[in-house]
Amino acid sequence: MPNKHTILIVEEHERTRLAYSGILSKEGYEVLLADDGEKALELLKENKVNVILSDLKVPRLDGLQLLKASKLIKPRVGVILLMSFETIESENMDVVAMENGAYDVIIKPIEIITLVNTIRKAIDEQALKYTVLIVDEEESVRRSLSKMLSVEGYEVLLADGGEKALEILREKNVCLMLLDVKVQGLQLLKASKLIKPDVQVILIVSHGTVEKAVEAMKNGAYDFIERPFDETTIMNVINKAIETQSLLRETKLLREQLVLHERAVGSKRDRHIDIIGQSDAMLEVVKLAEQVAPSQAPVLIQGENGTGKETIACFIQKTGQRSDKPFIKISFANVPDSQLECDLFGNEDIKTGKTIKGCLELANKGTLFLDEIEEVSPYLQAKLLRVLQEKTFRRQGGNKVLESDVSIISSTNSDFASVVNEKKFREDLYYLLNIVTINIPPLRERMGDIPPLISHFLKVYKKKQNKIIDGVSEDALDILSNYHWPGNIDELKNVIQKAVVLTQDRVISKNDLLESIVKYDRVEKVEENGVFIPIGTKLEEMEKELIKKTLSHAHGNREKTARILGTSERTLYRKIDEYGLK
Repeated sequence: MPNKHTILIVEEHERTRLAYSGILSKEGYEVLLADDGEKALELLKENKVNVILSDLKVPRLDGLQLLKASKLIKPRVGVILLMSFETIESENMDVVAMENGAYDVIIKPIEIITLVNTIRKAIDEQALKYTVLIVDEEESVRRSLSKMLSVEGYEVLLADGGEKALEILREKNVCLMLLDVKVQGLQLLKASKLIKPDVQVILIVSHGTVEKAVEAMKNGAYDFIERPFDETTIMNVINKAIETQSLLRETKLLREQLVLHERAVGSKRDRHIDIIGQSDAMLEVVKLAEQVAPSQAPVLIQGENGTGKETIACFIQKTGQRSDKPFIKISFANVPDSQLECDLFGNEDIKTGKTIKGCLELANKGTLFLDEIEEVSPYLQAKLLRVLQEKTFRRQGGNKVLESDVSIISSTNSDFASVVNEKKFREDLYYLLNIVTINIPPLRERMGDIPPLISHFLKVYKKKQNKIIDGVSEDALDILSNYHWPGNIDELKNVIQKAVVLTQDRVISKNDLLESIVKYDRVEKVEENGVFIPIGTKLEEMEKELIKKTLSHAHGNREKTARILGTSERTLYRKIDEYGLK
């Protein structure tokens, strides 16, 4: 396979170093050799390097120190570290390496096919994501930009005119084009979007041609750079464009997959066996779950604890194409990384041959439910991202590459967008998981679902307790319907279960309810059920105060507020807007 990719091999022992060099040279790679970390850094600074292959234990700068330094000098160069199984077991250095940006870790002794495949995969990803086409009439400009980008780890292709540029776009996998506006800029931009719509285009403009650049951006250009420009400005714009293009490329395919299946979705009301709810909010949730189920696109379910996120996940699985395949759940809350990695990827002891299957393997061909995804550590985020992108993984301690064919559903009880904005969660992973978002409202915002939920839980628990219970008294139902339910459905279920166990009658009364819930109802009635309006208050102010007080009493629930006030939700919304109430 002829190529001009360069591998920097860092290995203290000459025989091993030459052995790696011989293997990779036969594969068509150019090879640079270093026997310590400091020499490796010098070679990295002076040469175009695609991948660093380094033993963990090398003199002067060890493999981990070299990894960190390389990410400062040339962050796009892939680094593969070689280490022993004992080092991984005793020091967890594979975890540390991945957290610091290593492309991969290979366990010694090394199989040739593993070495070659890992390097090939690292380079293929670079070629796919980071190939830039420079189109400029001036050779000096092309040469200068090419040198700048090559040093940063980009693959660079050159064209001196529009015809050559279009030929390259047709034949090569280009992700970004740097285009001088003087080279038939607008025409070439439009033509490139017809050939490869996903290619990001950055225009190079001179003073006085900025208007053309603005027009070009309306026609699909990502951005423009005005001459004279400096290296920092160019690299910032290019790096941003590349990141945007990568995310768009990943999400486009998945969104198209969802759209293709939406038309085939019919009414499946008979399948709502696990979803109890009659409010408009829950009907919208069910409708969206129905639409996404056949597509197998990744789904993110957001909602407070106890709102029924897992129930919705199960519903999606049951009504989808993988209904007869496994549904495997893994929760990321309050579990150490070492345990989570084993739970997710499995474990393989090379010495004993003992194998433990992880959730990815157990869920193969089925659905994997990632619960409380916001709790995933940066290290596992990186590994999970790779699984979603490459559809392959390896067990802990194993060399065998396993295929991953799972439908992913994630859940979070946080404002996930804020978690991403605060840099606590990878943006690229967020976009891959968040193809379709389903927001489940808390129970206090859908109080109409409380009576059917009570009826459902009553039926379940009276059967378990072998009791004859006819229902719930009016005063008990009123108290339950007006409680704010901070624990949502889970809390309601717990309350009904306790009431069924404790009641001595055939009807559950308020005496069978928890004192905290009854007390909350009494406080509500004393403190919030009254509105003081002095004589002389204008009718408009009276109405405003009444709506404001009722909204507060209903904890902002507009459906309940409208019901209490005896008006329609539409009228209430209009009044809220009219009076500036939030």
